[in-house]
Amino acid sequence: MENLLPKVWVSLKITFIGRVVRVMVGEVVGPMQPEASRSRRRAIISLPLMGTTH
Repeated sequence: MENLLPKVWVSLKITFIGRVVRVMVGEVVGPMQPEASRSRRRAIISLPLMGTTH
């Protein structure tokens, strides 16, 4: 059990970092691509939901 927890924590950190990077990229590319801003808004909405499930 102890050696399984770090793997879960690392995967959670990777998904969170990936989400933050996607939001940051969306901030830069947003004005050029309207569909990117739509997906970014969806990612921001799903962030609190992700936090409550884990």
